[in-house]
Amino acid sequence: MRPSSQWVLHEVQQQFQSLRQDQLTSLQQDMGLITQTKSTRAELHAFTEVRWKIEQHQCKLLEEKLKSLYGLKEQFTQSIPGLTSAVQETWEEYTFLKINHLEAVRALQQLVHPIDEVQLAKVEDGSEMELSQLLNEIRTHYETLITGNQMENIFSSRTQLAEDTERRMEKDKAALKDARAELNEARRRCQHLQMEIEALQSLGKGLKGSLNAMEQQYQMQLQNLTSVIEGLEKELQDVKKGIEKQLCEHKILLNTKMRLEQEITTYRNLLEKEENRFYGAKHENHSAKDIRSNTSKTCSVLPSAGAITKCLDEKTEVTKQIVLNGNVKEDAEDCDTIQSEKVDKVIKEWESSFFKDNPRLKKKSVSLRFDLHLAANDEETKQDNPPDIEVRLIMRRSCSIPTITP
Repeated sequence: MRPSSQWVLHEVQQQFQSLRQDQLTSLQQDMGLITQTKSTRAELHAFTEVRWKIEQHQCKLLEEKLKSLYGLKEQFTQSIPGLTSAVQETWEEYTFLKINHLEAVRALQQLVHPIDEVQLAKVEDGSEMELSQLLNEIRTHYETLITGNQMENIFSSRTQLAEDTERRMEKDKAALKDARAELNEARRRCQHLQMEIEALQSLGKGLKGSLNAMEQQYQMQLQNLTSVIEGLEKELQDVKKGIEKQLCEHKILLNTKMRLEQEITTYRNLLEKEENRFYGAKHENHSAKDIRSNTSKTCSVLPSAGAITKCLDEKTEVTKQIVLNGNVKEDAEDCDTIQSEKVDKVIKEWESSFFKDNPRLKKKSVSLRFDLHLAANDEETKQDNPPDIEVRLIMRRSCSIPTITP
């Protein structure tokens, strides 16, 4: 895994964790606000219900009291005509008694003066008067006085009754006035309570609207955070897939590298054996006197190491021998990485060295193929320098060509 990929994965994980923490914090805050709003709503609802019950009970009491006051008012209203008529009758009777009293007083005054005059006249005349006649006149005089006193008593009693009636009417008027004042106060309190109830209802509606708006706002924020988290999760999955793909490619490259190193080691060993056998066979051919004409022996020699190491480090690969219809098929490969400006020179040196050391091999029997591959640039290689080129020399021998003798 590359350091940049690890850093990107670590950064994405940190962002994901921070967003997850922010989401949890916002969710906790939302839950706290919702719980607080619900508790406030419950308290407000309970307070409104209790206040409504209390005010309803008070309104019922006031209505009952108002009904009773209305009943008293009706009774007073009904009793007013009777009391008015009674007062009128009493006043008429009082007037009549007063007139009678005045007439009686006048009559008494008229009666008293003549008696005195008679007595004085009799005294002045010196005539004698009968005793019985004098007693009768005195009795009549005092009876008249007693009758006048009775009339005064009757008049005073009736006057007192009228005064009592007036006082009672004044008390009833004061009670009626107090009842009207209480009724107005009850109406005022009822209107005030209705205004308070309407204010509480409007406050409850406002709180409900604010709660709904807050719920919608936090729902939108939650949806946005959810979409962001889903996008980050998807990006994290893509990063993980890319990292897994890079790991697989890295493993494949490592396996390929190990396999190539093993094959290179094997081909080096085979090349050393072939060189040793070639030099041994050449020494034997120079010492032999007769060469059989019906036996065709050819030697396949790869370019010498001295010619190749002038420009590059040599990596030679030779394939395994395969037996096919009693003949041995041999292939040889030589692979090197050289600089791009030395490709033509190296290819020419390889070709001339190969056919110079193997004159018996013809170009039609041995096919030489030069594969050019651009070598992978190392990460630390500068872009100004041209890339190295991998040159591979492949020699393939057909089955009709005899094998190389040691």
